[in-house]
Formats: sequence, C-alpha cells, structure tokens
Amino acid sequence: MEHSPIPLREVQVRSVRPDEEPRFDALMRTHHYLGFRNYCGNRLRQVAVHGERWLALLGWHAAALHCGARDRWIGWTSLQRRQRLFLVLNQSRYVLSRNMC
Repeated sequence: MEHSPIPLREVQVRSVRPDEEPRFDALMRTHHYLGFRNYCGNRLRQVAVHGERWLALLGWHAAALHCGARDRWIGWTSLQRRQRLFLVLNQSRYVLSRNMC
C-alpha cells in the first residue's frame, strides 16, 4: 500500500497509557527483530502518533548500574554515579513502521 508523506509537525510522541500497554507489547513482539518479553524495573513506553495512528514505538528502561564507557564519557566519579544514575535511561527497543495500526 502506498502512503503519502506525513508532515513531521503533525507527529506527536507521548507516553503509552496503562490501558495501551498490551497493544504496545504485542506490536513490539510482532515488529521488533529481537522480539519482546517485558520490561522489568523502571521503564517508559512511548508511542509516536499521527492522529490516532501509531507510527513508532520507543521503549526505555533504567540505566545499567555500571557502564565504564558511559561513566568515563560523562566524567562521573563513583559517588556522582550513585547520586545521578536515576537521571539516565537506556533505550531498549525502537520500532518505526508505517504498517502498524
């Protein structure tokens, strides 16, 4: 099916509502090449929408406790990492598809 371009200014990214989580999870399992089980711990599900149409799924979860490359790049000491790690998220899954409903 041929789709016309969607103006970016008409696309909104928002958090998935609790009642939409089963839909998000099912679409992630269907469309992501690694599949999807479930998020554990702190997490955030987001969806990019055009009107009511879902265009993209974004999954985030709590950052790894230790990641040497990240900590060196940020320049954190051990104390700073303990104090600030809650401010960091890891992107765990991303799906972009015009075929989702």
